Amino acid sequence: MKRFYITLISSLCLGILLAGCGNKVEEEIAQQYESKAEEIIQFVNKGEFEEITQQFDAKMKASVTAEQLAEITPVIEASGNFVQIKKSSIQEKDGVFIVVLVAEYSKDERIYTISYNDKEEIAGLYIQ
Repeated sequence: MKRFYITLISSLCLGILLAGCGNKVEEEIAQQYESKAEEIIQFVNKGEFEEITQQFDAKMKASVTAEQLAEITPVIEASGNFVQIKKSSIQEKDGVFIVVLVAEYSKDERIYTISYNDKEEIAGLYIQ
């Protein structure tokens, strides 16, 4: 479990660093990655963590299992029912696309930061 949280924190730090110095992304590419990230949120909401881990890159697969990812379930359940995506942003840095989505739930908001490598695999996932 400690390893899971370290991976998530590392992903957040990477996302913050890259987002701060990233490049603006063309609208078509931004929509493509935002759609992929929104799909990940739907998998989280449905508890389909195996679907998410299948999209991980090799480092993520070695660090986080579907069972470990499922440990976020109580936090998501406490947030209430999913309502909508309130805000989104995407930046690119050195071939890595960082998507940040603010998801509104009936009781709370969650911020999803999902990084994609040049093969469109998930290279980082953080849920706050």
